[in-house]
Amino acid sequence: MQEIKIKNFGTEMEAILAKNMLQVHDIKSRVQNRGMHSSGIPIDRFGADLFVLEKDVERALELLK
Repeated sequence: MQEIKIKNFGTEMEAILAKNMLQVHDIKSRVQNRGMHSSGIPIDRFGADLFVLEKDVERALELLK
């Protein structure tokens, strides 16, 4: 099943908090940091994207409101 990007967060930490909240509701998700990396240190320059499976998109968006 395909993953869909449902939201871009300003920081990776915000995306991880949302991911954890979805996990509590049995929704699997994945965070992808879009930041540039300098010397191996992630920078939240572009935030982070949150992905869920296509079947969970509607429910995940409702929970994130």
